[in-house]
Amino acid sequence: MIQRVLTLLLILSVSLFSRQYDVTLLNIEAKLFPKIAVLEEHVKQKESDTLLFAIVHDRVDLEVAKKFKLKILENYPSRLRNKKINVVLKRSDESLDRAVDVLIFLYLEDETISSYASWANRHNILSFSYDPSDLYHGVVASLYLGKSTKPYLNAEIIKKYNFTFDPYLLRLSRILN
Repeated sequence: MIQRVLTLLLILSVSLFSRQYDVTLLNIEAKLFPKIAVLEEHVKQKESDTLLFAIVHDRVDLEVAKKFKLKILENYPSRLRNKKINVVLKRSDESLDRAVDVLIFLYLEDETISSYASWANRHNILSFSYDPSDLYHGVVASLYLGKSTKPYLNAEIIKKYNFTFDPYLLRLSRILN
């Protein structure tokens, strides 16, 4: 009886601290974030033939991060525009390496997002977020899933840090100021 109660408490505590993610949105982001990334000049002009994506997550979202990584690698098993895609997972309490080309944030605290986004922007590292509201914390891009799927771009950050996107992407996107 005690084992059952402890098991129930363990299951409840895990579910209370976990976040809800829209699987459809994660699948779409796994397809589109890499495609959008190669439309940015810093990424496109990178001399290396490998693009390093880092998915930044909290401990409770490790399984979501692993699935997201797998989806990206399934979508791009060989190359995307002559670049091999490599994906690493980073907990939100770990420091990042400047070798990273693209950051993808899952749900994180606002201060954590702001700190990572600021660091990424100073080093011209493109950043994406699962949640479009993170654009207000310095993230460069996100996606909106509604009647249509639209990239959201942060105009202030793009101008301030000289991110340059393909004009085609800019026409398709919703630009937030």
